[in-house]
Amino acid sequence: MAAACLRSAGNAQALQEPASCDSELAARCFSAAVPWIARDLLEPAAAALSKLAREVQQPSENAADNTASSSSSSSSSQTSQQSTQQQLMPSSALLVVVLARSLVLPADSQEAAAAAAGSTPAQLFAVSIMAKPTFRKRWVERFHRAPLGSRQHHSVPGQWQQWQLALLAAFQHLHSAISSLAHAKLPADAPAAGVPCKSKSSSSGRCGKWSYLVDLVGSSTSLSTWQAFESKWPDLPQAIIAAGGASNVAAQTTTAVVATTTTTTTSSSSSSSSTDLSRVVSSSGLQHVEQVDVDQLHTDALELCRALVAAVPLPVVCNNPNCESLEGASEAAAASKMCAGCHCRYCSAACQAADWRRHRRACKGMVAAGQKCRR
Repeated sequence: MAAACLRSAGNAQALQEPASCDSELAARCFSAAVPWIARDLLEPAAAALSKLAREVQQPSENAADNTASSSSSSSSSQTSQQSTQQQLMPSSALLVVVLARSLVLPADSQEAAAAAAGSTPAQLFAVSIMAKPTFRKRWVERFHRAPLGSRQHHSVPGQWQQWQLALLAAFQHLHSAISSLAHAKLPADAPAAGVPCKSKSSSSGRCGKWSYLVDLVGSSTSLSTWQAFESKWPDLPQAIIAAGGASNVAAQTTTAVVATTTTTTTSSSSSSSSTDLSRVVSSSGLQHVEQVDVDQLHTDALELCRALVAAVPLPVVCNNPNCESLEGASEAAAASKMCAGCHCRYCSAACQAADWRRHRRACKGMVAAGQKCRR
């Protein structure tokens, strides 16, 4: 059965017209690359961000005690710590949203591509993973496009669950970072959102402009979605472990059914299958694994990420790599400044003019390809 599923996926791939250029070939391969991108890039980044968020939370929790026990000799040190705290929290909030968007985009792209192809995301992934194109040699040499997981996972549903679990592993660290930021607070004397800091330094000046991100992360919209997720999945790490266990149970169940039906007669296959399935589950100890709906957990995780991205949109970026101050622009102001050709964002007309020599070639290439940056 597993071999038949993968053979059908390979046949579907063979029926497609050959890609006309490397970019088209890369687009076809992206679906298969997502699990490796999630595990090799997004998950380590999320783990580092989770650690940073915990470090941000700890001094925030101790701020009141430190203030009560402060002395004149330590006032300078505390002022420095508060300044660092003011910068770290908004920066962490920004990274949380960027990472949340990095989890949403592959899922949305997969759904859109599947709809355009008239298939499901799982079927499209099975087609993509059997491509084995030459593009992989030009991308990452150690990247192997082969079925994920052990042999019992080599089916369309089994492969799709492995795809989902790869994103959930990164989401687990992101969830931890969000939780830490939700319990942390800016120092009492931190500037309000949108109010620039008094200091002229780039570090302290930036904290006032970005502090609104902390408020948006804790906005009513994202908070209600967070509470709904927490009530449904109160122990996310255990749920993800159980999801992996449920995937193994399903895969072993499928293997047992196939093995039994191919070695028994039609009249006795039903009872033999039941006996064999019980033996598979009991011998592996998986009967104690809580059955978790992997699809539902994956859907709920993406819903939380989407709520966070919607509450904290990210037009307040500048395409000029030499920009250091964002020109004090608010998000609404930055949203109105973009390249007329490719729609990439700039914080000011001055930054756009300064970056045009570098940006011109890429802009013209995107326009020629009919592509524009997401609004």
